[in-house]
Amino acid sequence: MTLLDRIVAEKRRLARTLEARAAALRAAAEAAPPARPFADALAAGRTVSLIAEVKRRSPSAGWIRPEASAVDIAVQYEAAGAAAISVLTDEEHFGGTLEDLERVRSAVGVPVLRKDFLVAPVQVWEARAAGADAVLLIVRVLDDAELTDLLAAARECGSGALVEVHSPAELERAVRAGADVVGVNARDLATLETDLAVTLALAGQAPVGCVLVAESGIRSRADVERLASAGVDAVLVGESLMRAPDPGLAARALVGVPRMTPTAPEAKICGVCRPADAAAAARAGADYVGVVLSPGFARSQTVESAAAILDAAAPARRVGVFVDASDAEVVAAAERLRLDVVQLHGSEPPDRVAAVAAAGPWQVWKAVRPRSPDELGAAARAYSGVVDALLVDAWDPIRPGGTGVALAWDELASARARLPRGLRLVLAGGLTPDNVATAIRRMAPAVVDVSSGVEQRPGEKSEDKVRAFIEAARAAGPVRAARPIAAAEAQTAG
Repeated sequence: MTLLDRIVAEKRRLARTLEARAAALRAAAEAAPPARPFADALAAGRTVSLIAEVKRRSPSAGWIRPEASAVDIAVQYEAAGAAAISVLTDEEHFGGTLEDLERVRSAVGVPVLRKDFLVAPVQVWEARAAGADAVLLIVRVLDDAELTDLLAAARECGSGALVEVHSPAELERAVRAGADVVGVNARDLATLETDLAVTLALAGQAPVGCVLVAESGIRSRADVERLASAGVDAVLVGESLMRAPDPGLAARALVGVPRMTPTAPEAKICGVCRPADAAAAARAGADYVGVVLSPGFARSQTVESAAAILDAAAPARRVGVFVDASDAEVVAAAERLRLDVVQLHGSEPPDRVAAVAAAGPWQVWKAVRPRSPDELGAAARAYSGVVDALLVDAWDPIRPGGTGVALAWDELASARARLPRGLRLVLAGGLTPDNVATAIRRMAPAVVDVSSGVEQRPGEKSEDKVRAFIEAARAAGPVRAARPIAAAEAQTAG
């Protein structure tokens, strides 16, 4: 039996004992002053937020600062700019108590996290009754039903929850349960080994709609900067701060690192049929100009005519659109036209997409036409790690694109919030200068893609419409996808 197994077994025993006071604790939790918003505190501002931890000891490090006053340390952290305070409440292994949390909550104005091995809802109520604004839930020590119950208990008593993961499978479970704050722990709780690479690898898989927290292994501002570049919103730091001669000063050194700021979406003008239209798109500021290179479509081009169009599009990047063409055809055209992006708009499976990506220096975008949020999620799982971007277009039973049919943005927005933040999204499907800003707010794409929506007649672009489309997209600005709404929360809202 590992140390983790022994700790969790003891926590389960304590939880059973605590059940005798369940009704009283729940009543106390419901009567407690409102919790300070935890997720909002971490997501606020333009810099990586700091959750500074009060930790006297740990199983891996032994005693760190045995005589530390939790209140004194917490007050220093808050003065240094910490967005939240984490308090260990396990006495045997971490030297902390629930009384520490109560005193800290009374001394500071930022949210306070109870960090412990919680395994039953009664412990969530106990935490809220003691003043905790949020609780730590460790996916590794909970089954799916327990995780769901603990998150429901936290919502019921108005508490936030930091849901901790260490692997892709645990991340998937956390997201499925409805976590809106996900912590990636660089420490393996079974071996106590720490590797920041674990956090960096998982960061790109975390949904765009959650607040992403990095835990463990953070010792310097350079570490925070590396994590910020991976898309982390907040860091939880304890041991390195508690070991410092001046914990407050050490905390201040980790505050103020800029977040990876979302940029305004790029614009792609697709289905271009004339060199003059390509030049006009470039003058209007288009980032990409696309030509259809598969035969049989209204805007299809030969390789020869496409070359003239793409040459006129400089400095916009060159995109070729293919619908179920052979790999050999795609590669030959991409090489001859010096494509920057190969867009596969048919039914190409992930292995074929990977083969095209490996055949040259171009990016590969894969188009999908989801009819539901579940289909969008399934496509993201299938192509994530294979493509440079996933292009989402409107469903049409016959035509693969360029239909002018608007994508169901409102319906798909819930799935968008759960897509990996490392997966770039290209949004197409009925976009126009009039609706592109709304689409951007709903779906937070990296690129917006338009064809018929900027035409004056089929196959002929309107320079005024192209310019209006690009200006509207730029004006919409960088938008982050909204956080996912848990099922229980959605039922309450509905």
